[in-house]
Amino acid sequence: MSLGIIKALWTVCMRCRDPVFTRRALSILWDCRRREGVWSSPITALVVERIMHMEEEAARRCLSATDGSDVHLHHASQVLEHVRIRRLDPTFGPGRQAKIRYTKSVGGSPHFNPDASDAVTVEEVIRW
Repeated sequence: MSLGIIKALWTVCMRCRDPVFTRRALSILWDCRRREGVWSSPITALVVERIMHMEEEAARRCLSATDGSDVHLHHASQVLEHVRIRRLDPTFGPGRQAKIRYTKSVGGSPHFNPDASDAVTVEEVIRW
């Protein structure tokens, strides 16, 4: 625990696609209200929440396109590899804002390559 828990929770949230575990780690980030060096749990939670919602929405769209039904995500296997966010790079700006830059697939290829032509890099600003 000498390294702190925020970075460990960030890693769980960004690497694990199981909706239950991700939400549990996100809940801990929101609840702990800690600052560890440059890591702030509420700001980290904001970024995690945004990425999680984008990935899960893309997974729902992809899965519902195959059978036309509403999709509720319960398992990591439902968040397919090609809907995941890649190369996430958060940077903090002046005031209460952070810029997140990430790569995602726009073509829906099941074999997503972040360097392929169906990849797009996006920048967003998150304020708190």
